[in-house]
Amino acid sequence: MANVLRHIHLSFWFLCAAGIVAVTHAATAVPVQDIRAAQQQMEQGAAAEALETLQELLVDHPQSPEVRFSIGCAWFMLGDQQKDAGDVEAAQQAYSEARAVFDALLTHENAAIAREAAFNRANCLAREADMIEQTGDYGETVEALRRAAKAYETGLNEYPVHEQMRANHDHVRFRLKQLLQNPPPKEEQDEQDKQEQEQPDTPPLMSYFGFTETDIPGAQAVSEDNIAILEFQGRSEARP
Repeated sequence: MANVLRHIHLSFWFLCAAGIVAVTHAATAVPVQDIRAAQQQMEQGAAAEALETLQELLVDHPQSPEVRFSIGCAWFMLGDQQKDAGDVEAAQQAYSEARAVFDALLTHENAAIAREAAFNRANCLAREADMIEQTGDYGETVEALRRAAKAYETGLNEYPVHEQMRANHDHVRFRLKQLLQNPPPKEEQDEQDKQEQEQPDTPPLMSYFGFTETDIPGAQAVSEDNIAILEFQGRSEARP
């Protein structure tokens, strides 16, 4: 299966820092320069180092939504790097960490942060679908894409003019449509076989109110005095 998103538009708060800082309370100190330094680390491919820098910064600015949002971005970029390296489990964990950060910022009073948190939360779900798709699990991939599409739809209901969100939403819906129209072959048969395998095995000797039978090749079942007897060549097995 192809990757879910060929182009995912991840927005960092500091790309529109002027607008965000302008609506931040005057009493709240925003460590803009420190966050921009972390951005430079990410741009140089050092997402893990940027994450460490931001987590240390959070100690001094625990209430800063800008720092927390940037941590979410760092987790996302780290997930991308781990995905490219083939470490699916680590990438899934990184995207989950990023999504948790953006979830916490969805209703923030800073409108720009809340808007981009909604966008990036949906991006995380899309990337998680990408990871599931790589495992080859068709059903789980479909459900993951539906979750991502729903997240984009929720964001667009709140921010209808967000062009990047709409573009990613359209792409996810197109990918979902492709999968639904082209299910893997023999899936229904495979599922039926699985269900049959999960059913309990037929016992080799069965007795129903005096009638006794067996499905074991080369054996004969007889009933004597309410006792079921399984006869083989040279030996017999009795069951009450």
